[in-house]
Amino acid sequence: MTFKLPQNPQGDWASIIQQQEAEAAALAARQLAQRMAIITEEVKVQTGYFAQLGWLGRSFSEAFNKAAAPIDVDPKKTDCRATLWTHGSISGFLREITLGKGIVMDSNPLAIFGALTHEGTHLVNQFERVPATHASPYNTRSPVVLCPRDAVVLNILIERQAFAMELLMDDLLAEARKSDSETYEVPPASVLQVKLQEYAQMKNTRTRWESEDAFLDSYRGGKMSDYEPNGRADYLKNGNIGYVRLGLADLRILNDCFGMKTFGETDEDLSKLLTSDFTPEQQARLDQINSDLGVGNEEDLPLLEDALAAHGMTIDAYLKMSTSRIAPEPAPQTALQAPSDPKTPPAANDDDLAPGVVVVAAAPKLALA
Repeated sequence: MTFKLPQNPQGDWASIIQQQEAEAAALAARQLAQRMAIITEEVKVQTGYFAQLGWLGRSFSEAFNKAAAPIDVDPKKTDCRATLWTHGSISGFLREITLGKGIVMDSNPLAIFGALTHEGTHLVNQFERVPATHASPYNTRSPVVLCPRDAVVLNILIERQAFAMELLMDDLLAEARKSDSETYEVPPASVLQVKLQEYAQMKNTRTRWESEDAFLDSYRGGKMSDYEPNGRADYLKNGNIGYVRLGLADLRILNDCFGMKTFGETDEDLSKLLTSDFTPEQQARLDQINSDLGVGNEEDLPLLEDALAAHGMTIDAYLKMSTSRIAPEPAPQTALQAPSDPKTPPAANDDDLAPGVVVVAAAPKLALA
């Protein structure tokens, strides 16, 4: 097909450009309206793919539906492709997933499936199970917060696992769609674990990252910002806050992903994950954050479980309280007072793990098939 470029007449170039931009914006609006007209059915179709993935797809769907996580589509959300909303200062643990404009307009026919796998892994294998994921600056009911260094370490691990599951599920769906048999036989966990651990290294080009360093820079920087003045620094300086370290107890829970070991087989493997390899610039930024917040040597801080015990809370009680949709009124000695402003937005955990704003989401609200 041959196109002839229009010949611009002599005249007011500013007006010509303004008109062309208006036409382009109108075209983009029509394309978005067309996509939104069918997105509800597309989400239903793509959530149905999990049913094709044998024991793993069933396990994932059951855990997701047990969490009662609604799926919203909001084209006004342009800061990331998809988001898991976690802690609201008033409403407790939110469990809400929003698919943003990046997913709505993605030409990849499996974009929604991948986004739900990623955010679903955050929800069902991390926030529903791992206590340390709730020791967050955004969980105002927690009496403790992970120290900035270990929050960054944990953030990298949960993203590595979510991206790895996204790639693994994508592989399985591709195989299922090619299969001639009526039912695709998904390999056992011991076989899939090999791929999961490979993908968790974040060196595969299908992760949408140029390199492992680009991935680390983005997620480390995003998590550090949660502790800086543009994040929750004022709240973190509250005298009731206790800072804690990440330990093996949480890593053992995180490591087990639907019967597969994500990061290694032994405690020695997991212990290596607790060591940091920050660049000089990243370490300097962490040092400044620690200084601003009064966090001393991280190794002198208590482990999460020990700090909670000092507050009279078991790990199970802490996780139950923190994952409650409407959390109980906390005792003064075990939790922080919620901020006085009821409009405080929840935190977002998503492809960019950046704090988001509360949006009015459009239909649909669906569970995984």
